[in-house]
Amino acid sequence: MNLYSDIRNYFTGRSKRESLRSIRKRNITGKQIVNQEVFDHIYACIFSEDRLVVMRSIAAAVKITAAYPEYLLPHKESLLNRLDHSEKKKFKWHLAVLVPRLRLNKTEIRKAWRIIAKWVMDKNESRVVRIISIQALIALARQYPALLNELSHTIQVFKNQNILPVTTGFREFA
Repeated sequence: MNLYSDIRNYFTGRSKRESLRSIRKRNITGKQIVNQEVFDHIYACIFSEDRLVVMRSIAAAVKITAAYPEYLLPHKESLLNRLDHSEKKKFKWHLAVLVPRLRLNKTEIRKAWRIIAKWVMDKNESRVVRIISIQALIALARQYPALLNELSHTIQVFKNQNILPVTTGFREFA
């Protein structure tokens, strides 16, 4: 079997007992991805109608781009567009991890910041989405220091909401 068949089977093959939780048991890493073309195939699965395929592909994209962030470059526009249209909490926090790995211009930074900051401030959003989103804002502010004042304000408001895991790690920004 070749790598393309393995990837296709990884994302589409499932037994009746397999669920979204089984994603953690699967293991696709950047070491198995040999080039941009293979990553592009994985990224394309993010647009699948099958939720399991979407979650497996976005999880794989996070793992792969930790080692190879440049693989995201051809997908920058579609990734930023997904920010506007994401509703599932697991998908949102994966997007929040991916966005700081992109090289963004001022317009793109503003768009990403606006959406991710909205996730941070939304009390109806899950704690995981909110915490990972604040980490994404920190990563963006480190890349774009002009955002440090906004970050400081956002963290202060967020800390006042008493989300415990967060209150300990952001002293340098508050």
